[in-house]
Amino acid sequence: NIILPPASLSVSAAPIELDVHLPLRITESSPTSGCPYSEALRSNLALRRASGEDEGRNGTEQIDFFRLHSPHVTLYLTRFDVADAINGTVTPNA
Repeated sequence: NIILPPASLSVSAAPIELDVHLPLRITESSPTSGCPYSEALRSNLALRRASGEDEGRNGTEQIDFFRLHSPHVTLYLTRFDVADAINGTVTPNA
């Protein structure tokens, strides 16, 4: 959780960059094929098979959505500007 200071404070800090991991879940309203959760599993299986990981060989794909890890989407180096968040404005950062 990110706790922001009250809006009355003036903030002029540089934006921060974070890797954000958003878990994928199956919901009753989402179809079982074509939903992000199912596609993540399918893609992970294809990568594991291509690397030989699931065939007893020492493959290169270490992510295992079936036994070890949670299917998720990663937003790499997502930039957050605290001043924009406090002021209620969002501007794209180049």
